[in-house]
Amino acid sequence: MTPSLFVGLVSSLIIVALVLAQLVQQRHSEYRIIRLEREFYELRAQFTREPVQDRDFEVRLPLERGAKIDAIKCYRELHHVGLREAKQAVDGMTAI
Repeated sequence: MTPSLFVGLVSSLIIVALVLAQLVQQRHSEYRIIRLEREFYELRAQFTREPVQDRDFEVRLPLERGAKIDAIKCYRELHHVGLREAKQAVDGMTAI
């Protein structure tokens, strides 16, 4: 292996690692925003005495991106149900 080929491979690997790290950071930020929005709406409902109308808005966000598995994970976390129940609920959301 020539030195220039080695440098090119290492540079490519570094670029791929940086891009992957950026994607992971972006996904983490999206989930933080979703959680903060949920907390905001729940607090607003407590102080204004309005019922929380839609708790599944954060499940629909991954569905809109086409990330069904992430939507199922969010549903399970929100409603504390098993995998089967969450999958059926998310499938019902996509059928609407």
